[in-house]
Amino acid sequence: MPHARPRVVVNKVRAAAIGVAPERAVQETLRRLAQVTPEACWPFDARAADAALLEGRPLVDVAGRSRLRRRVQEARARARAAGRGPHAGLPARRRAAQEATARRATLKR
Repeated sequence: MPHARPRVVVNKVRAAAIGVAPERAVQETLRRLAQVTPEACWPFDARAADAALLEGRPLVDVAGRSRLRRRVQEARARARAAGRGPHAGLPARRRAAQEATARRATLKR
């Protein structure tokens, strides 16, 4: 894709490794050294990620209050609002079918 622009998401951000305001520090460093502005910074939450993996379920089901879960949902909402949802690159008819299927699956939960 000649006009594709990578979207950067930094995961496993933790204060213990970076200090105070770790997200800001990561963003500033990436801007300075790589001329990249991360779309999102996701906190390190091993407990939530492990629970989702072990149970084979989404974060929202196993760790509803997790900061990681909130950040993932925020990124998804921004992508959908910008027309970059999971089906954005598909032809219109196929995209509509995929989105309808996803909505039905969400309603069944």
